[in-house]
Amino acid sequence: MKYYYLEGIEKKGPYSKEEIKSRGLAVDTLIFRADKNKWFPLSDFEELIKTEEVESITIENFAIENSSSKNEIIIPNYMIYIVLIIISMGMGILLTYFQQKNDYDNISQEINDVLKGKNSVSDYILEDDIEDKGDLYEVIYHPENKSDLTNWHDANVEANGILLASKPYKKEGDNDGYFYKSELKQWNLFKNLNQYFIKSEYRDGFTVLNLWRNGDSFTVVSYYGGDMAYKVPSKTHYSGTNYGYFSTPGYDIPTYRPAIKTCYKEAAEFLANGDKDSSYVPDSFSKIMGFNLGRYRNDFYEIKQTGDQYFKWRDTIHVIQPNGNRTFVINKNKITASTSRDDGYVQNAKWIVWYKSFPNTYSLQTKKWAFLIHSSIYTVIIFLIFLIVYFVFKNRKRFVLE
Repeated sequence: MKYYYLEGIEKKGPYSKEEIKSRGLAVDTLIFRADKNKWFPLSDFEELIKTEEVESITIENFAIENSSSKNEIIIPNYMIYIVLIIISMGMGILLTYFQQKNDYDNISQEINDVLKGKNSVSDYILEDDIEDKGDLYEVIYHPENKSDLTNWHDANVEANGILLASKPYKKEGDNDGYFYKSELKQWNLFKNLNQYFIKSEYRDGFTVLNLWRNGDSFTVVSYYGGDMAYKVPSKTHYSGTNYGYFSTPGYDIPTYRPAIKTCYKEAAEFLANGDKDSSYVPDSFSKIMGFNLGRYRNDFYEIKQTGDQYFKWRDTIHVIQPNGNRTFVINKNKITASTSRDDGYVQNAKWIVWYKSFPNTYSLQTKKWAFLIHSSIYTVIIFLIFLIVYFVFKNRKRFVLE
């Protein structure tokens, strides 16, 4: 029968029984024999130990067993497992805390990159071919008619058969004149219009987004361009002069007024730069839109919408309330499908552009159960690593590298 033994990690052999005995190997030297399926210490092979050595080994082992029983403290496995679980939980919580702090710093930096160090940023996009997505109509003024009681009406203005505004008068019960003043303001706004542009449904002349920050709370105000109108005609006609024996013909001089798309662009720029700090930041539109789309989130934090949720679908403003009820903004003062008389507007001496606006509010919040979930995962992983290390340490003498 041939034998092998380990010297460090080096395998020696094969040797006969006599050769092994003559080498004076220590009793804990690992020996392999062909009929064995693994390595065993030399003390397990009686044929390799001299008779006098067996007796000394037995006495030595007895002494060791007696001494170890007096000096060693035996710890049960379940106690070791409990200690490992406690240590794993502590390390899991600590790792989770640092990851949560890092996630907060990351999402804060991402938001700061959008705001560029400001409290408010704005950007806009324009409808490229808005002139082709609507029609421009002459505004017709109808004077007041009281001569025919059957067809009596107040003075009004209309475009393409659509009533824009009527001249108001005081009604009974309106003692403080609130409604009269409101209607008079609208009348004065509409009565001097020259041409009215009715944009196509489902098209917006512009979309402006304005982001405001207050700590970890945010507001995104959305503006959508509606109809527009010119206050001046496209040209001014000058009549000719009759001198008796000859007369000069009349002539027209074009009136300078910007193109329809330019009017929308100037209105959008005004809304995007409404504050003194000039909040307009080019190429920030998609980043601001990220708040509406729920783009800003990581493992622990998310930008979550709070309060009523407004969104525009076609030409209607829809609302989702915190209790889940759905409704939409009903405006009874409609002019066209997309514009009402009491919409907001931007104007100058030559044109006026109406728009709708609504705010959505958001806040930076911690994800529910995120800390518990991540700390639990870390705890399990760390505990498994400890178990593997403990198992290897406990059975280190059984592992042999060939």
